[in-house]
Amino acid sequence: MNALMVRVYQALLPLPCAVTRLWPQTLVPIPSVAFGVAAAAPGERGTRCQLLLEARALTPEAAGTLAASARDRLVPLGFELAGWHDEEVRDSGCFAVALRMAGEFLPDGAPVPLPGITLNGTPVGGLRTLTPPTRERLFTDTTQPDDPVRTYAPQPLQPGRITFTAHLLPDDPGQTQLRDGLTAGSKMSITITDPPQTPVSAQGYAASITAHGPMLTAVIQLTG
Repeated sequence: MNALMVRVYQALLPLPCAVTRLWPQTLVPIPSVAFGVAAAAPGERGTRCQLLLEARALTPEAAGTLAASARDRLVPLGFELAGWHDEEVRDSGCFAVALRMAGEFLPDGAPVPLPGITLNGTPVGGLRTLTPPTRERLFTDTTQPDDPVRTYAPQPLQPGRITFTAHLLPDDPGQTQLRDGLTAGSKMSITITDPPQTPVSAQGYAASITAHGPMLTAVIQLTG
């Protein structure tokens, strides 16, 4: 985690305040941003890290502004906001905002590369998860009345479906392409990138889009 903590420190250093590690015994100046590892565990392709930040200032507004600036500096590193909590620090005369930021990282501190999908050459923004195509083969019942046991004939292998989730971004060109494709029922050229795997290209159409809070889930039916 040392490499990641160095990246975090370097990202926060330009903030107009003191930047320190979040140790219980450390006297934190005002204004300041203190950070530390809240939790770390093995992820699918790296280490899943949850970072705790505490922004302190003399007014609630200043603490909120400082916390937002810290958040914005950590997002490019591969973190996303997992929690935000306002509080007044007892017997200190200052206000604090506690942030939890989470992400999955490689040993050198770089974020684990996220999968990507393009529709008609346009990348879909805000992608969070992507399930690769799952192909299936259907079987037709060919049993005759006088057959002693049931028999089945395999059908051609189905191209499968792609399911992905993304942050809902109404102005994103890729998500606009997705919505337009669903409305028109038209075929799209699809390319999936999921390092270190080789990119996969296919044809398909948008089968469904479901919005739930700030996220959307899309299903694309492949045709070949």
